[in-house]
Amino acid sequence: MHHPIPSGSVTGKLQLAKQGDELAFEWLWRRYHKSIVRHLETIAKNKGLKPIEPEDVAQNVFIALHEGLKHGAFHALDGRFQLWKLLTIIGLRQAINSAKKNSLERRSIQNSASSGFPVIDQRSSRNIKDAHFVEAFEELRFMEEIEHGLSILDREPPSQRLRELAILKIKGYSNTRIADELGWTRKTVALRLNLIFEIWKEASEA
Repeated sequence: MHHPIPSGSVTGKLQLAKQGDELAFEWLWRRYHKSIVRHLETIAKNKGLKPIEPEDVAQNVFIALHEGLKHGAFHALDGRFQLWKLLTIIGLRQAINSAKKNSLERRSIQNSASSGFPVIDQRSSRNIKDAHFVEAFEELRFMEEIEHGLSILDREPPSQRLRELAILKIKGYSNTRIADELGWTRKTVALRLNLIFEIWKEASEA
């Protein structure tokens, strides 16, 4: 017998938010906002990503999540574990990008000041916000594609450890480090990465 998901649960609110329920999304925002901000503060401290504004980064992530849900972009997102994983990964990428942008802007201001020319920012606050939204939304779409790709690898024999290999590569590990992590030779890593590429290519053409 099928039992309906309780509307007061994270999973229930997520399903309602997918259907366009703004109150459900606001509930999710209140539930996770402070946790994401604290998570971003920890990231900034541990990785030396300064200066970043955790509140601003968190806002960009939730704006993108809202737009993605509204447009039906996240079909595989159906529970609190997936939601938290998605928010934290996007938060990390956003924090890194924000730190890089702030450093570049700070150097630009310093260079302009030393040259004697006034610094004039032609962008409006709306354009800046829109730029952050587009970036965050693209990151979320990217993560959904990754989750889909990993789910395809789950259909392959577990002994090949393709999902594990793909995750390490996504994290930016070199083939040498992956070989050390998995106890393989670099040739085996290269061959199985090629196999992953072929599996994903076949799936995209199906």
